[in-house]
Amino acid sequence: HIFRQTVDSRGLVARYGGDEFIIILNDADAAQAQRVGEQILQEVDAYDPGLIHDRIGELRLGVSIGYACFPHDGMDCAGLLSVADSRMYDHKTERKLGTLATRDRHHSTQPPTPPLRIAA
Repeated sequence: HIFRQTVDSRGLVARYGGDEFIIILNDADAAQAQRVGEQILQEVDAYDPGLIHDRIGELRLGVSIGYACFPHDGMDCAGLLSVADSRMYDHKTERKLGTLATRDRHHSTQPPTPPLRIAA
């Protein structure tokens, strides 16, 4: 729903795999594709699915996005998908590294955890 709402009449949204989607934008260049990707990221980040896990708390959704533009990035579907997939994995890695860095900064401001002692 978020993808279709964000893309609107500018293109087509289709499920490609279990959790993968393809968005085809009509006559879009790289800058436009990136803007739509950023809009989707913002919409997904703002979406609250209302899911609470009893041990880890509130669950949120995230997306990783890659894009490819015809003909610059490929002349056929396989080439375009390969470029978009590579960019998507780069985005996913950057997002995860950013999350780890944020978590590490948060933990570094916490006092060290005392060692566990085992009593016999």
